[in-house]
Amino acid sequence: MPVTFTPSAGMHAGQKCEGVNIVLVDRNGFDAPELGLELASALHKLYPGQFHMERMIELLTNQAAYDAVAGGQDPRRIADDWREPLEKFQQVRAKYLIYK
Repeated sequence: MPVTFTPSAGMHAGQKCEGVNIVLVDRNGFDAPELGLELASALHKLYPGQFHMERMIELLTNQAAYDAVAGGQDPRRIADDWREPLEKFQQVRAKYLIYK
C-alpha cells in the first residue's frame, strides 16, 4: 500500500517521503529473501543514481547474488539458484531440530 510520511530524524528529517507499506497476508508463503531481491532489483533499475547498490553486499553476504542483481538479472532466477542447496540444507538440518 502506498504511504506518505515525514521522518523526524536521519538524512531525510523533515522532508515528505513516499514509500510502500507491505501487508503480509500469508506468512507461510512469504519469502523474505526473495522480496529483498525484488526490491533491490527494482530500486537499482528505477533509481541507479540514488540507490547505492554497493551497500547490498553487506545484506546479501553472497557475491554471486549481488553480482546477479547488479547485472540486472531477473530476481526470480537469482532465487532459483539457491533453492536446491537450501532444500539439501533443510533436509540435513531437520534431524537436529528439537521443535518442528
